Amino acid sequence: IAGAATGQPFAEPDKVAGAAHLGQSGVDEWASALLHFPGGIVAEVSCSISLDQDNILRIFGTKGRIEVPDFWFAGGNRDVGPGRIEVIRSGAAREVIRLDETRHLYSFEVDAAGEAIQAGRQEFAWPGMSWADSLGTLRVLDKWRAAVGLEYEIEKPAKRLNTISGRPLRTDGKTIGKRVLPGLPKPVSLLALGFEDFRSFSSGSILLDAYFEAGGNLFDTGYVYGGGYTEALLGQWLANRGVREKSVIIAKGAHSPLCYPDVIARQLAQSLDRLQTDHVDIYFMHRDNPDVPVGEFVDAMDAEAKAGRIRGLFGGSNWTMERMDEAIAYAEKNGRQKPGALSNNFSLAEMLEPIWAGCV
Repeated sequence: IAGAATGQPFAEPDKVAGAAHLGQSGVDEWASALLHFPGGIVAEVSCSISLDQDNILRIFGTKGRIEVPDFWFAGGNRDVGPGRIEVIRSGAAREVIRLDETRHLYSFEVDAAGEAIQAGRQEFAWPGMSWADSLGTLRVLDKWRAAVGLEYEIEKPAKRLNTISGRPLRTDGKTIGKRVLPGLPKPVSLLALGFEDFRSFSSGSILLDAYFEAGGNLFDTGYVYGGGYTEALLGQWLANRGVREKSVIIAKGAHSPLCYPDVIARQLAQSLDRLQTDHVDIYFMHRDNPDVPVGEFVDAMDAEAKAGRIRGLFGGSNWTMERMDEAIAYAEKNGRQKPGALSNNFSLAEMLEPIWAGCV
């Protein structure tokens, strides 16, 4: 409806707020949500399994409203009888549009699917739901569930010990190649998996399983990502699957504005706790602070390496080459472990306007 009102096949809300009552079984016995769409359209939706609601679709506009009783069967049905659509214009009589469709609701879906297959399409033609429309609906449901705290027992880490297929995780994948890097004792996949935007263990574990089974083992985390949630998610997945020793974890810390030497140890300790491990394989300072002598940063990272909390390479993310050279020279002169990794933007495309402040 929001799409039709704005001349599009469908519209996806940009804001979702939800509330619900969760019963003893953990199921939402009744729930409501408020959806805001670009352009100012607002929708209220609700559902229930233990309350009797009126089941009427109401569409309000500046010139009146439309009401559709039993809107699942707006066109009528051989089981429920004729359907009707009521148009109520401001200051005018109510107009009732009666429809008496004898075919069953699901027969339309069968016909639409058959027509798409015959035409070589993989999705319905409008006004049927497209893939994009379906995925948009799923995103709204995820936001609605997150707002009310609805997570089923089967989705929780304690129950998700295998892949979505029900089989144990395979560890022999070779689709993603691996390479031995100086300073690391185990081979590293050529493709890393970033951790900025994981939302739940149930969905995140599906991607993690697929990546690992394809041969990936390099996990790029950050102290600031998801307020720590994504590090905890990875830690839980590694524990559930038992593959910590086959994995290479990148940790990052000391992001601006907390880019100081004394922050490194404190944040790394929290990251290790979230990750359920006693060490990381690679450590990057997430940003640089040119106001601090580079030697103080090298000393702080070297101390973590000597303590065994960094058991491989360390270095800088978004550091200039000049600053990295200065750090290496300091380490060589003072007997510290040399920074051995630099994580900057190496894209073939030139970054004209950095997405985040401080990117190099």
